[in-house]
Amino acid sequence: MAPRDEGRIDFSLLDPTADPRFEQRIRRVMEQASRPPDAPTLMIRWWRLALALAASIALAAWLPGSLAQETVVDPATALLQWAQSGGPTTAAEVLHTLGRTR
Repeated sequence: MAPRDEGRIDFSLLDPTADPRFEQRIRRVMEQASRPPDAPTLMIRWWRLALALAASIALAAWLPGSLAQETVVDPATALLQWAQSGGPTTAAEVLHTLGRTR
């Protein structure tokens, strides 16, 4: 087994400034960032924002209704319970159970 090298690790291969094109890349990125966006880019940004807002509103409108759990009663079970208890309490209960209407 070789003795462990106690020297420092050479990270020079990971240095991005060693590449001669590094400064050119930085300059190009800075130029692109300093330019004002064109009309299509602005429209895409606003449409993205409008779509996110619309989705948030739709989710806020849909979420409370989806969280309210409605108990689904099997018609056969309801008929057995009605037979034991003397019948349904209201006509709406019969329509809701057998006709699945609200």
